[in-house]
Amino acid sequence: WVVNARKGDILGPYRDGDSYKLSKLLDARQLPDSVRISHVLVSYQGNQYIQNATRTQPQAKALADSLAGVIKSGKTPLADLAKKYSDDPSAAENGGSAGWTGYTGMSPEVENFLFFSPKGSVRVIETPMGYHVFRVDDIKGVSTSYKVATITNFISPSRESAAVAQNKAQTLTGNNADRS
Repeated sequence: WVVNARKGDILGPYRDGDSYKLSKLLDARQLPDSVRISHVLVSYQGNQYIQNATRTQPQAKALADSLAGVIKSGKTPLADLAKKYSDDPSAAENGGSAGWTGYTGMSPEVENFLFFSPKGSVRVIETPMGYHVFRVDDIKGVSTSYKVATITNFISPSRESAAVAQNKAQTLTGNNADRS
């Protein structure tokens, strides 16, 4: 039903096993199954992962914003900036390339940027590691993704119904005890 539904359409109530459900289509978007990204990590003192960071948080933010501007301008390749400035050793070695990634449950702010931005987009995002300057390098496997909310109400018999069923089962068993 979701493929033909419009945003806000409701399906149900319908039975699914031992429950009744009511579902509503909240959103439908084109979403890539994976994106290729590059980044430069600019850490600061006191972050949770890079222990030897020497910059203060305001210094790191200023550098990250500056790097984002240079990357957007195209004056210096991100690979060169990652080698020179990234506090992530793998990003420095790989010229900032983080390769292909899927929608895996990383921070919502990071995934929203990476998966809902067009190719070539650049943005500074703070994480527990510091400030990342992310760029979306490529997008593949775009298909429609559906966001559906479902309310489930499990079916359970009342005491009276359970007692009637129990009595009928016992009577049936008693009447058929000697049959194979």
